[in-house]
Amino acid sequence: MENALYVVRISVLAALISGSAVSAPLDDHEYASVQKVATGLPDAEFLAPGGKTTVKLSALRDQNNLLLVSFFAPWCENSNNEASFLPLLNERYRKKGLKIVLVSEYGSPDEVRKFVDKYKLPFPLLMESWSKDSDVRQSTYHYRVRTKLGDTRKWGTPTNLLFVKPSNGTYAIFGEMIERELFTLLDSVPPISK
Repeated sequence: MENALYVVRISVLAALISGSAVSAPLDDHEYASVQKVATGLPDAEFLAPGGKTTVKLSALRDQNNLLLVSFFAPWCENSNNEASFLPLLNERYRKKGLKIVLVSEYGSPDEVRKFVDKYKLPFPLLMESWSKDSDVRQSTYHYRVRTKLGDTRKWGTPTNLLFVKPSNGTYAIFGEMIERELFTLLDSVPPISK
């Protein structure tokens, strides 16, 4: 019995060293690189919670040095994977002027609130669509922009659009953010001049 336990421990250690035990969970992720995209994306209006007021994307871009618009679906596993990274990103780059805005897609207001509460996301929340209907999906700004930029995923969440005012750069991430890539890009942005 003691020899069998020793063999199991050695097998587990070998799997950890080889990476085979560590790589399996990564298969559940949909990481995507940061892509620079042409500026001049069309403007959009999103609903604030409650549906009585709208917010223009152009106004958000104009008001912020660094703006990350994070499109998510509350039922999407990849959106859930990425949600815990957003507060870390905010903490690291807030002094550079980073503003994160969440835009909910394809989930009910109740699902969205549970998602935001679950991850304690302190960011402004906007909504674009509530329905998983294909016709509704194809009519959204989220769908039109991401497919125009080459994203072929069915639901396309998460999608992140990063607007960098100092360089007038626009970037897209069609999947979960790769931390080191985003950190490298954001580290290269000059601090806000006061």
